Amino acid sequence: MLAVLALAPLALADPLSGLVPALQRRGALADAQARIDAVLGAPLPEDPADPLPAPAGVRDLTVEGLTAGWPGGPDVLRDLAAAARGGDGWLVLRGPSGSGKSTFLAVLMAALRPRSGRYALDGVDTARLTGDDVRWRIAWLPQEAHVFASSIRANLAVAAPRGALAGADGVARMTAALAAAGLGPLLASLPRGLDTPVGAGGTALSGGERRRLAAARALLADRDVVLLDEPTAHLDAPTAQALLADLRTALDGRVVVCVTHDDAVERDGDTVLDLAAGQVLVGR
Repeated sequence: MLAVLALAPLALADPLSGLVPALQRRGALADAQARIDAVLGAPLPEDPADPLPAPAGVRDLTVEGLTAGWPGGPDVLRDLAAAARGGDGWLVLRGPSGSGKSTFLAVLMAALRPRSGRYALDGVDTARLTGDDVRWRIAWLPQEAHVFASSIRANLAVAAPRGALAGADGVARMTAALAAAGLGPLLASLPRGLDTPVGAGGTALSGGERRRLAAARALLADRDVVLLDEPTAHLDAPTAQALLADLRTALDGRVVVCVTHDDAVERDGDTVLDLAAGQVLVGR
């Protein structure tokens, strides 16, 4: 009994050492849970009763007088005007946290419908299109794209319908997408090639390589419109610039909307929409 009592504090050391960090994270976790509950509890946007056929190919995206906000909340975007056309530079959206960048992306993906104004793809008002038809034209590269605890091949295969990337043609497409995203040299150096495991969350890859793998997945989706959400976040300057150069080349001719805090993203020919400056459209 004395031995048990003497050793009990040692046995309790490990579980008790995690108690303080857990309590410190309690507020952040409660905030995250509240935001998740708000999203899960929000009503889904309704599709039009008589939808129009979706455009076969999207060459331009426009918003005019766009006002939008989340259900039960105030307007986040007010009277917004912007346009992007394939081959004419990117539409770069800038602004501090809370200015409406994520709301704008939600509208573009038809996860949120405008309260007023117009959002059109190739001149077709998306209010007359189903949400699925809008999303089918769009590839999204989120800031924290999930990397599955599997192989490079499996992580890329989710970009297309089941079986669409099987066989020699699928291997060729995956290899081309990785090369376009700047991972060609890495792939060539791996003995197992596409079957190389990347670890849980992509731990076998660097931060830049994980971002490039997600970019290759977006390229494989082969959509007319590509949404980039903070593509250079958490990358050092040389890695960010190299990734941007590869994305510029790979996405040439497509409609690209890029949300960023990074001043280095902009290039001549881009259109910059600065939400912090009174939602003014600025052409470079």
